[in-house]
Amino acid sequence: MIAVIADDLTGAAELGGIGLKYGLKAEIATEVDVNTKAELLIISANTRSIKEDDAVGKIKQITTDLLALHPKFIYKKIDSVLRGHVVAELKAQMEVMQAHRALIVPANPSLNR
Repeated sequence: MIAVIADDLTGAAELGGIGLKYGLKAEIATEVDVNTKAELLIISANTRSIKEDDAVGKIKQITTDLLALHPKFIYKKIDSVLRGHVVAELKAQMEVMQAHRALIVPANPSLNR
């Protein structure tokens, strides 16, 4: 399974569509379902529009829940123009995952940005 944490529903839907295009069983949800059969599980966290402290707590919980599913990897979908709490959310996710490095790629080639 591939897991994605998206900061809004639009980003979640975009990745869900890409997953379907490649034949993956994609699921978009607002919380982690331990019984999911998805090959691509996308959690729409809606963190861009809430306070930073609340966003950090939400990302930590979602990341913890996703790790229990043992995904091959967890991808954090961010806004291509870096709206929201990008750094704070990434640091929260990295803390839970015990990761020391991350690669941020704020781009959307299909929109020439």
